[in-house]
Amino acid sequence: MRADIKVDELPAPPEGKTGWPWTEGSAPCPDGSWPAIAIVMPSYNQGEYLEQCIRSVLLQGYPNLTFYLRDGGSTDTSQDIIKKYAEWIDDWFIGPDGGQCSAINSVLLEAPGEYGGWMNTDDFYMPNALQHLAEAATNEPEHILWAGNTEEIDIEDQHVRMYPPKMGEVHEIAQWYINYGFHQPSCMFKLDLFKELGGLDPKIETCLDVELWIRMRKEGSFGTTEHTISTVRNNPEAKAFKFARRQIVELLSMMYRNDLLDAALWRLDEFAKMTERIALQNIRERVEDNDEILYQYTVGELLDHVTKRGGRKITGTHPE
Repeated sequence: MRADIKVDELPAPPEGKTGWPWTEGSAPCPDGSWPAIAIVMPSYNQGEYLEQCIRSVLLQGYPNLTFYLRDGGSTDTSQDIIKKYAEWIDDWFIGPDGGQCSAINSVLLEAPGEYGGWMNTDDFYMPNALQHLAEAATNEPEHILWAGNTEEIDIEDQHVRMYPPKMGEVHEIAQWYINYGFHQPSCMFKLDLFKELGGLDPKIETCLDVELWIRMRKEGSFGTTEHTISTVRNNPEAKAFKFARRQIVELLSMMYRNDLLDAALWRLDEFAKMTERIALQNIRERVEDNDEILYQYTVGELLDHVTKRGGRKITGTHPE
């Protein structure tokens, strides 16, 4: 992809859209030898956000980027938007793609380059994001993945919080988004390692990135940059929100498969506490005048009951 794409070369932004990446671009990268990066954007029925996301890639100004887009056959405005920007996208395809994992794997398992990553269509890069990640990789080449800060916004594009990357050991990844974690759109990784590991696991749907990070973390360390790399939407239609309980099951399953039993027990205990809090909150909201609540048991009471019946103590332990 050309590094010198200017804002005024691209189609005019929708009415009322200004600032990055509508009327502003990234600052030019300094002259020099920049590592090759491959970015793939899996797309399906996210036409409301797709144009902003595409422009945030095209206007990176990064001199050694290959940009791929794979759309699974959207039935909204997505196809029209993709064709509108097609001449600036290195490689794009519209049609059945087997889902998000398959779409990403079909590109990154074959793409040339030193580093890779993917961008979700309801999120977008910040200016010079890829430059900042490439600089982090060049300055700290001992790592295998690098991540930066993320701004979280709500569905109305209002700021929610800043989320800095919090790296940990393999077993600590079990505490994802509780004590450790980073947003996937704000990272890139060594492409050769992605290929050696066989890419994403297509059996994982809701937390496919975390499963990959567990396998990658076994192979090497993760680095960070202080720059803000992307903005992500806390979209209630996203899989992580829409299928939260399935995500818990998949997290537990991947930890078990990776011999992280203590971490799995810790996550299960956290899930039980969360379930209890939600249940008690719902009960309180439905009870008037502080009426006595009968037949409600805490998780601890239930575990004690099972222990007495089964003769074996059941606990969840926090990994050391």
